Amino acid sequence: MNTKSFENIINETWNNKNQVNSKSSKKILDAITKTIDLLDSGKIRVAEKKNNAWVVNQWIKKAILLSFRVSKMKISKGPYAA
Repeated sequence: MNTKSFENIINETWNNKNQVNSKSSKKILDAITKTIDLLDSGKIRVAEKKNNAWVVNQWIKKAILLSFRVSKMKISKGPYAA
């Protein structure tokens, strides 16, 4: 797992986030998807405690926000769904 390459791609992409969509390059889409997969599996965290202080991994937060631009939104079933 080379999260450093994902971090670089996400940070570069963030600078042009308004141009990111589901038709973006495979490299960008893969970095976003794989980051979300690592997050879902618990292998990485948005915030973690280092040296008795909480540190936010900004690139992971950016990947989450970018995922909203590339993923199709769907309504979940439940009592509050329209």
